[in-house]
Amino acid sequence: MLGAPRLIDLKRLNREDWFRKDIVHTADGETWTLPANDLRYIMPVPQTVLDFNPDMPQYER
Repeated sequence: MLGAPRLIDLKRLNREDWFRKDIVHTADGETWTLPANDLRYIMPVPQTVLDFNPDMPQYER
């Protein structure tokens, strides 16, 4: 997981106004934006974990 430290820092620091940053990527003429504190920063719980523990809720994304 080479990008994990960056993702963790973004999730942690985006809570502070001073460090808040929107992520913008452009490829093939399309632009994608991930605003600070967007719910898509949360990774879904894997299906194998949900199968093992059906009472665990899936995170809202």
